[in-house]
Amino acid sequence: MIALSCLIFIMAVSLSSPVVVASPAYPKGFPPKQNPPPNTTGWTHGWDCVACINNSMLSANFGTSDFDRFNISSPWWIKEIATRYAHVQLSQYFGSDVYNGTKCTPECIQQGPHTCTCGENPLKTMAKLLKQFNPKIKVQLYQAADRGELTPFGSRQIRAHPDWWLRDDYGNIVYMNEDWKCPPDLNFSNINGTQQCHPVLDWTNSGYREWFWSYPISLFGTREEAAQLFDGLMVDGAGYFPNIPWMVGGGNISITRFQTLFAAEMEGLHEAQMEFASLNNGLIFDNGGLPTPGTQPTFPELSYRSVSGAVGSGSFLEWFGSFGSLQENGSWDVNLMNATFNAIREAALAGYPVVLKDAPGPATTPFLRRGWGDDQGNVEHNGFYVTQWKGPDGPVPNASEQCRQGAAKYLVQSLAPFLIVVEPNVFFSYAWFYNLEDGYIPCPGNFTVNNVSMDIECGMPTSWYPEFEKPLGPPNGPPTCTNDTIWTRSFKHANVYLDLRDINSARIDWDI
Repeated sequence: MIALSCLIFIMAVSLSSPVVVASPAYPKGFPPKQNPPPNTTGWTHGWDCVACINNSMLSANFGTSDFDRFNISSPWWIKEIATRYAHVQLSQYFGSDVYNGTKCTPECIQQGPHTCTCGENPLKTMAKLLKQFNPKIKVQLYQAADRGELTPFGSRQIRAHPDWWLRDDYGNIVYMNEDWKCPPDLNFSNINGTQQCHPVLDWTNSGYREWFWSYPISLFGTREEAAQLFDGLMVDGAGYFPNIPWMVGGGNISITRFQTLFAAEMEGLHEAQMEFASLNNGLIFDNGGLPTPGTQPTFPELSYRSVSGAVGSGSFLEWFGSFGSLQENGSWDVNLMNATFNAIREAALAGYPVVLKDAPGPATTPFLRRGWGDDQGNVEHNGFYVTQWKGPDGPVPNASEQCRQGAAKYLVQSLAPFLIVVEPNVFFSYAWFYNLEDGYIPCPGNFTVNNVSMDIECGMPTSWYPEFEKPLGPPNGPPTCTNDTIWTRSFKHANVYLDLRDINSARIDWDI
């Protein structure tokens, strides 16, 4: 068992934080009820290593901003993904952002693949390639709970159903930000791209709820084809977030109405989870599904039970051990990390899978670009995103190679906490941001794609991290915590140690 002192410590922190102890009066249907955990057959890993031929604990959520180097006509990267990852969540990728949902016409073909992608959706093509190489890999798609599908093809369907759009308490349309607003006259004839005129969506509308799960299935053709290629969704923005300051109109929704909307969202996502489970035992990973208890004054009881537990799905914990988990000096927030460790293990041991997304180093905003050839003396280089670094280790280096070296150097600060909490249904995602080139795979440097020689660089070294291939073996027991800060765990071939007061204390001692 986890040492009792750490659990007592977490309870004391929660009770001393500024939250309402007594439950407020809630609207009907709130809080959402907890549903049973999903069937995780095919969704668990073994213990051979973090990522090797016979086992992978890795998950990746990515798109790309470089269609020339990462394309499906010369997919050099497919082997790297298919042999190292247990599951991937694909976003606007390989032309899916310009997919028009029609058969190819001469006019479409003339526009070219970067302007008009017709015929088979590129996401379907990529799923085929990945599963041809590794039939066991799970291929999910990215979809946002508040905005639905974010490509122009999906946006057009959303614009065609104004009854799906969320209105505030005064009848005004709610948007993610000012740039996403529709023209006042709702004339769509001059709208291009993804974001313009893309409202936030209303989960109390049954039409939107059905579209949310049926739309991704439809991208794969028939239901039978989808059952072979599509394994569910990573759902972004699906947590209890009553105060999002940048959302236009969001402040004009009362807390009572927000809670009604949230309960409908959880119910709708549960419906989606059931549809995907019936299709092929598919799964949702809910970004926001693993909240830290005691952090929402309007919902003191908030925990995974009311989010991923209500959906009956997995959760996606974004920026585990970084961003909001860091103090200004770059050290971990001890209270928050303790609470997060306990929340992860509680959900996982109850049967609800977890993906932990982390980034190299003491990561924080803003996101920055590296590469582009400026530091390479070669304008043909592609670029990739990195984060800024907090504390004495910052700022993040300007040179691309130093960023890659940093990703390798600081891996232990992310991998050690992951190994403290890992269970067969807990997975690890490590990259700077959400493009394939941002550190999900090693890139080969100079390479020939479609008979064209080009330089390809990414946010990780040119070979896989050796820690991913080291023999690990099963844990000898659960983690232990002493003095409210020191966490340890032993495996057959490794011992893990970290002191939450010192981010540089993290270490993994391998016996092989």
